[in-house]
Amino acid sequence: MSLMSLATGLVHASLVLFDPPADGRSADAATAAARGQRIMLQFNPEQLAVRRSATWTRPAGSGGNAGVPQPEFAQAGATSLSLQLFFDATTALGRRVEHDAAALLDCCRPARDKTVPRWAMLEWGTSTLTRFPAVITTAGVTYTLFAPDGTPLRAEATVELEEVGGSLPLTNPTSGGTDLVGAHGVHHFTQGDTLAGLAYHYYGDPAAWREIATANPSAVTDPLNIKPGTVLVLPRLGASRPGPVNHG
Repeated sequence: MSLMSLATGLVHASLVLFDPPADGRSADAATAAARGQRIMLQFNPEQLAVRRSATWTRPAGSGGNAGVPQPEFAQAGATSLSLQLFFDATTALGRRVEHDAAALLDCCRPARDKTVPRWAMLEWGTSTLTRFPAVITTAGVTYTLFAPDGTPLRAEATVELEEVGGSLPLTNPTSGGTDLVGAHGVHHFTQGDTLAGLAYHYYGDPAAWREIATANPSAVTDPLNIKPGTVLVLPRLGASRPGPVNHG
């Protein structure tokens, strides 16, 4: 039985905010995100809308009976992601809806030099659907329930993200992700993370969880019981690394 099949509990999505790498390369986003601010979502999104566009041009025809020229690719548009979030303090003791909303609205503030936008990434388990560095173009909150003293108790939020662009981290199993050169640095383990999930995200191979565990002997004494907040070093996987480990 694999480690992933043992960890079948609910995985909470999180929105990670971080300053862009100094050189602006989106390929280094995973390293920057590992040190960023993580907003754990109270409820997982029920829907994710992912959109991608492209620009096509039609060259001038030769006239006569040549017909309509076929379109030619001009450029790709940025991938966009939109989602709705819900906040509820009626059943969560000590939770403040306005604090969650303020953190979300602050996502639209600029980064370190007050001109460059902060980058964001939606992380949800091992899914690679939303794992691209993006900027938050819109964050809106609608309060729907209040306490007698006016304290917001429930709210709905809409978030729009737009892809930064450029080269992306190798997270696809078919993209050569197992030949990374230690570019990922460290990862702060959070509720819902699994070693196999991290191995898939950073290396494109869930079987690489053993190598993460081996690189962190003091932090990983039980692969199925790692405390949230634990900092894990992400080891270098060389090109000579053997095929997937049988961890059944």
